Amino acid sequence: MRRDAHVTAVMDKLIGSIVGRDILITAPGEENAKKADVKAAEAAQQVLGKINYAELCTAMADAIYLGASFVHIKDWEKQDKLLIPIFEYMPWWRFTFQLFIPDSNIPVAGNSGKTSNKFAAHLGYELRLLTGRNPIFGERVPEKRFIVYTFGSSSFPFGLGLAWRFFPWYIIKCAARDALIRQGSRVGSPPVIGSRPENFDETNPENVQILSKWRGFLRAVSPNGYFEAIKGFEAEFLEEVKTASPDVLKYLLELSDDQISKAALGEIQQSDTGHGSYSAGESQVDDREANLVDRHCILLNKCLSTSLWQWIGELNYPSAQFPSVRIWTTNEETEEDRLKKEGDRLNATADYWKKLIDIGLKPKPELVTETFGEGWTMSDQGDGLGDLGLLGTEDGTQGDDGVGGDVEGDRSGDGRYKLISSRLF
Repeated sequence: MRRDAHVTAVMDKLIGSIVGRDILITAPGEENAKKADVKAAEAAQQVLGKINYAELCTAMADAIYLGASFVHIKDWEKQDKLLIPIFEYMPWWRFTFQLFIPDSNIPVAGNSGKTSNKFAAHLGYELRLLTGRNPIFGERVPEKRFIVYTFGSSSFPFGLGLAWRFFPWYIIKCAARDALIRQGSRVGSPPVIGSRPENFDETNPENVQILSKWRGFLRAVSPNGYFEAIKGFEAEFLEEVKTASPDVLKYLLELSDDQISKAALGEIQQSDTGHGSYSAGESQVDDREANLVDRHCILLNKCLSTSLWQWIGELNYPSAQFPSVRIWTTNEETEEDRLKKEGDRLNATADYWKKLIDIGLKPKPELVTETFGEGWTMSDQGDGLGDLGLLGTEDGTQGDDGVGGDVEGDRSGDGRYKLISSRLF
């Protein structure tokens, strides 16, 4: 089914939309994070630079189609004082799941002498690797060695991938396509009935060669089917042969592709694009696909954060809270969005304080510290916003019109500056 061009294109678009997003790293507590937590966040960034995270996420996202995906951490390699995982991607048919049997003497794959009771499990089942020594029930595998991602089911360990939903429409598409090809005058041909003389001796070697050539001729002129018999055989159709029109077959092909797209990317647009609402329809599709991709990102993030990143943290920084490493979703702020909001907040705060000082109010030092943090004091010289002494540079120099720091913008009608950037950070 993956040979179908439309199925491949839809899955490539969906997985590409997931893998192509930014990766966010957030230390616990963010600005108030402990030193060890900050070091752990830096380590996570180094690990991302040493592994092919896009390839890993692509392999894990294959579960969206198949239902389950498996990644083997075959080793931990030390690089720059960090333990880096080395991945091996394994097909789903190498694994099976069994109910957990704690007291059995089932061998452990790769280490027959292992006696630990901690084995890999998933959704309440024991993960087993099918080997030549035990190809039916499989062998146990140690924990923290396999990453398993299941899609489409919270109870069935092999999941229910999109292939289950594609399959009925793929069958219809294949049938319609084959029927459309057979109806073509240049590609298809009707069945042929061939006959031979009644007293034709098939035991004669010369006649055997003639018969073989005759059958080869029938196959050549009618690759879709032929019938060869002694003269006198007749065939009569009980009813008229019925074939679908090319338009119906083309409709079935388009309908199958639409249903496959719906299963993978959500409903197609509902707006009537023929009456001036094309942009509205496109917006509906974009929003729907963004929400669908967000869902896949959240599920994949949960799987990797509770397995891979947890294990990396335990091995490299066991005493620290390991950061949150996740694929960005549209409901999260990027660093640029956060800085823009912080800049807008600073502009509003500066504008508010200037108005208060212009009418003769003078804030107390405690209020200055509470609002702007430690390191900022009131200035005893100058008027207006310069009285705050909050936007000055480290050497205390002042900008134009008494406004300290790097302030850019256009002067408005009432003689104020719109603060765009400053050294407050």
